Amino acid sequence: MERRRSIYRFFFSTLIVFIFILIGVEAKTIKRSCHACYKVIFPNYIQPQIITIGHFTARRGCGASVPDRCRRRARRSAHSCMKAHWESRSLPKAPPECCCGPIKGYVISKLDDYIHAEVYDYLSWIGSLPKDSITVEIHALTTGYSGCKKEVTLTKRYSVHFDRIKNIPNLLGGAVQKKVILIQKKNGPIKRILKTVKKAPGVYDYTLFYSAEDADKNRIAGVYNHKGDNKYVGCGIKVAQNVLAYFGIKKSQRAISHYIKSYKIGKNIAVYPSDLRKGLEKILADNGIENIKVDRYSGMSQADIETYLKQGFPVIALVDGGNHWVAITGKKASKISEDRQQNLYYVLDNWKNTVRSWYDLKLKFDERGKAWYHISNTSYIPGTIIVFQKKE
Repeated sequence: MERRRSIYRFFFSTLIVFIFILIGVEAKTIKRSCHACYKVIFPNYIQPQIITIGHFTARRGCGASVPDRCRRRARRSAHSCMKAHWESRSLPKAPPECCCGPIKGYVISKLDDYIHAEVYDYLSWIGSLPKDSITVEIHALTTGYSGCKKEVTLTKRYSVHFDRIKNIPNLLGGAVQKKVILIQKKNGPIKRILKTVKKAPGVYDYTLFYSAEDADKNRIAGVYNHKGDNKYVGCGIKVAQNVLAYFGIKKSQRAISHYIKSYKIGKNIAVYPSDLRKGLEKILADNGIENIKVDRYSGMSQADIETYLKQGFPVIALVDGGNHWVAITGKKASKISEDRQQNLYYVLDNWKNTVRSWYDLKLKFDERGKAWYHISNTSYIPGTIIVFQKKE
């Protein structure tokens, strides 16, 4: 009998300790975040058709054992903010749901003015501004890790009237400069155009064009589609093809693949950053362009991309968490906020011209989780960009 009592006492004491451990873990709070923004969808005659604006973060706490609960709470806070502001979009200030607590980096005051200004500025930037107005869809969007993703349609028909722009206070914008970029080739120089728009002290748009006529009409330097060459052989080969066209070198993907190695890893086709840099430099030299050097950098920021873009050449970036190569030929700051998180980038993505925010580029990633991590000398590093500069 005494032995049975001892067993019971041991069992209950162990159970109590276990419960206290669980309570202790739950009592220890953590915080997790979700990214949020407004998604604008244009009619299909506008390309690129989708942009995201008004980027901010929602951050909430919860027990350490349930991090997804934190993100679900953050997601709810973000959508409460966007819903409340949409319902009060004509008022001069953001609602309380957007102004404090879990909401971080919300830059919008009067939402109606903000949407009008950003839509007008975007359409002007890509050279697709209709005469009087345009009707767009507006969605509330949250993204991030597990528990964050949600998209809600706020309206399918939102009219943006361009005559209203002149009445919006404190819009950013100013001097426009166009600079001729000379690319020296043995058979004669190639001229490209860099357009710079000063929106505020230290805040600029930088956009590349193939010609002065394109710059006048805001036709941004885009993807190059080689006739009959539409088979996917890896984003690294295609991004090289798109960028080389800017230097006046128009080659098939097959011809480019003789210079740049690619590797099959499962179902994916990988091009290592070091191989991409070396191959591009060799192609430039073999085609009579010897005054341009190609460099590779890692851990890069928005400011770094601007630094190389304003030299008049595209920037190649390793995006989507280290899984994809794209080229950037334009950067547009917000029309109404100096916050860098609101920047948009003109992105050459395989065969398609797209526009992404800084958040959507996703240059940061954990290399240990990638299929190529255990392969030596891959040179895959977060924040990797490949840039072009004139030799001194």
